[in-house]
Amino acid sequence: MKKEKILVVDDDQTTLTMLGEYLSKNYEVTVVSSFKKALEVYYKKDFDIFLLDISLDDGDGIDLAKIIKNNEKFDFSPIIIISQHEEIEYMEEVFKVGVDDYIIKPINLKELSIRIKRRLYVSEYQKKVFNDYNDLYKQLLDLSEELKKERTLKVQEEDYAHNEMKFKKNSERINESIKNSQAFDERLNDMKAKLIKQKKLIERVKNYLN
Repeated sequence: MKKEKILVVDDDQTTLTMLGEYLSKNYEVTVVSSFKKALEVYYKKDFDIFLLDISLDDGDGIDLAKIIKNNEKFDFSPIIIISQHEEIEYMEEVFKVGVDDYIIKPINLKELSIRIKRRLYVSEYQKKVFNDYNDLYKQLLDLSEELKKERTLKVQEEDYAHNEMKFKKNSERINESIKNSQAFDERLNDMKAKLIKQKKLIERVKNYLN
């Protein structure tokens, strides 16, 4: 089974060693002792969760948390802050940055383990919800495209039916015109025949009188 990856940042070597040894039983752990080293590792690797000491010799754990939060790659990677500050006001300021949990030194390893498991569980659930939402959104887009195609096909069918009706009416008009033309030709031929008869009759009368 693949182990989740944890980045632990603390400038206290005793704490760093203790956390590294304890957490490596269940996780793939990377430990660094400075802000600078944390950034170097952070840019090279993917992590599932971060454990950050709030006060580092060369930087601030809060600033590091802000950098992590601004990276979309770690949208679902929780951050736990480690601090000696117990004041509620201080904790509120820390949570405003967007960190997910806060644990006070000296660290209770059992409590830390529970918090890490809980945060990873919530993270996996958030990923699932996010992926399910994306899948649903894609399905809705596909369905929308199908509906558009069906509407287009329906419009084309309606246009075809409309054009077919117009063609039928035009055909009926043409046929009627042909019939009328034929009737006119028949009447015209009949009149020609009568005129020919009359002409012959007149010729006979002329011949008789002469």
